Amino acid sequence: CLISYPTTIHLQHSSYPNTTFPTTQSVLLLSRATLDISNQLQFTSLPATATNCTLELLLPSPTTMQLLGTTLLLNVYNISRPAGDVATWETWVGNKTAEGLFGVVDFGAEALEKARKEDGGRVNVGEVGCNETLTFQAGWRGTGVPWPEFVGWENVRPPAVPGQGWRVVHSC
Repeated sequence: CLISYPTTIHLQHSSYPNTTFPTTQSVLLLSRATLDISNQLQFTSLPATATNCTLELLLPSPTTMQLLGTTLLLNVYNISRPAGDVATWETWVGNKTAEGLFGVVDFGAEALEKARKEDGGRVNVGEVGCNETLTFQAGWRGTGVPWPEFVGWENVRPPAVPGQGWRVVHSC
């Protein structure tokens, strides 16, 4: 199998709906009564010959991941965007529609323990048809709880260690 890592990760911030934030390798997802932060991940380095593309989350270790909340379900959407697309809160699909829901990642304690123990820390979010550019958006499922739901980590690609975060596995 071959592995591709996000070319860009953009934060989408509800308090700044028309603001484009710089590209980052930090993944930060937050939901609370007055503020939401989602992410857009874009993979633009996939070869034209890639087949069987699977979005995976390689879980950060508990020591490198910040986590807070109780209803920790993350919706992931597969969307069509051109390479280099600029993400803002206005382009976050999760606050407009449920169409395009691609997968759900459970950050609950039991789900994380199971993924680390049984699957080597890999969460298979779903398989999608390959394209030279793949774009996903991720944000908390609306829970209506009054307390914050939060997760954060640095997306780390080899040769740096420990490898962690979003990636597309393809051409197996």
